[in-house]
Amino acid sequence: LVILPDGSVMFNYGDHGLFKVDSCGKIVWTFPDAHHLITATPRGTFWVARLEKRDKNRITIEAPYDDDFLVEINQLGEVLRQISFIDLLIENHLYALLFSNGHPKVGNVHSDMVHINEIEELNSEMAANFSLFLEGDIIVSSRNLNLVLVLDPETRLIKWYQIGPFLRQHDPDFQENGTITIFNNNNRSTGWNNSRT
Repeated sequence: LVILPDGSVMFNYGDHGLFKVDSCGKIVWTFPDAHHLITATPRGTFWVARLEKRDKNRITIEAPYDDDFLVEINQLGEVLRQISFIDLLIENHLYALLFSNGHPKVGNVHSDMVHINEIEELNSEMAANFSLFLEGDIIVSSRNLNLVLVLDPETRLIKWYQIGPFLRQHDPDFQENGTITIFNNNNRSTGWNNSRT
């Protein structure tokens, strides 16, 4: 959740999407299908992930299927930009990452294909510590692909990515020493779990 200076709060509530409530708890607006994260930018906008069921085939992905969108919104809940994560991989010639397990489908292709759980923007104070990245670049975690990447949201160019050794990770963060930390859930969905950073 994000607490704003006027006492209003923005938060995601389970499968019900993103809510903004005023300081008395009255709903100001809602943004359906948002999930997991909400992170503020230096511009006073916010990054959220939004799940959308798509109804047209995309290369070898048969519709209908779920896609996650990286969405920047303002304090009024208006969409400033949105980027399909699957389209992003295709545009950057990384489509094979969706099928890196060797199967023609990634788990159940129709449900939660990528599972975005973090979008965070690189601010001006930290940007000087990263030789590959610039202020405004964003880091994205795709849990179901064990994938973390950094892209320029203006050009949609993926500048860096890594799959593993983390499993079903969360919360990648830019650090002041020019590194990226990731919470490794280390969970194979088999009951075995040994989380680490």
